[in-house]
Amino acid sequence: MRPTALGGPLIPNVSEGRFPPRAARPTREADMDKTSALMAGVTAAMLLASPGPSISQTGQSSGADGKAAPAPDRTGASDVEEVGDRISLLLARTPSDSAKTLDELLARLPGTPRDIAEQAIDGLMAEDVIHRIGDGTPASPYRYWSQRGYQS
Repeated sequence: MRPTALGGPLIPNVSEGRFPPRAARPTREADMDKTSALMAGVTAAMLLASPGPSISQTGQSSGADGKAAPAPDRTGASDVEEVGDRISLLLARTPSDSAKTLDELLARLPGTPRDIAEQAIDGLMAEDVIHRIGDGTPASPYRYWSQRGYQS
């Protein structure tokens, strides 16, 4: 290190591998204070930008209680009704001995998500529009049929 007029080092001598005295470097506490201030600012910005607690369609509060909000229902009732109408038309005039599996129905409804088709089928069965046979096992899968429009 090169001495100064006051006798202390002015800049570190890199070739000697020395660094400035401890007082010249920021302390760990100062670094932590800066980090805390930064994190507080980020947290405040996130809180100000969020919409806050909300009531979902199910009536459950989310956000402020610390629990994650339930996933929003991305399937609209109109989608399920539309698929239900299409399934009802596909199964019209289908006797029980020609009942169709869900996979067979989905093959005739390209682009239809399986979960929406399942919801539509459940609704049609509840309204007694279609009927289900089978055990729901690989050997005897559920098969769907409708008496509506079928003339024997």
